[in-house]
Amino acid sequence: MTLQENLFVKDILAGKTVLVNDLPETKISSIFELYQINHRKDSFPLEISGGELQRASLAIALFGSPRILILDEPTANMDSELADNVMDQLYELHRQLKVTLLITTHDINLVRDGTRVIDLKDGKINKDGLALSVEE
Repeated sequence: MTLQENLFVKDILAGKTVLVNDLPETKISSIFELYQINHRKDSFPLEISGGELQRASLAIALFGSPRILILDEPTANMDSELADNVMDQLYELHRQLKVTLLITTHDINLVRDGTRVIDLKDGKINKDGLALSVEE
């Protein structure tokens, strides 16, 4: 299945009828443009790079406005500028749409101020609280 077709897997699994001619093209393009991969929407997952696949996965997960997103290392395989951009977009989705985000990451630099952080060490909670910048 192409990246675009993958947008509708959850609808198909939910028993909804999906008609190809009725697909909202502007909505599809806008979700892929958000993650800078609109040029890849007709590609198959094995035809794109790891970073593009990561961004496509985010677009697919966000399509249809879910109430909660569970993201495991959503910025893996991305350079720091693109990772910051993706995290900014995710935080903006949280603010605008009230989407709950549960994100796992090894990159603490991606965490924004005011975000609840649960730090795990050896499978146990090491710290739990709000992230705050420390200015020197």
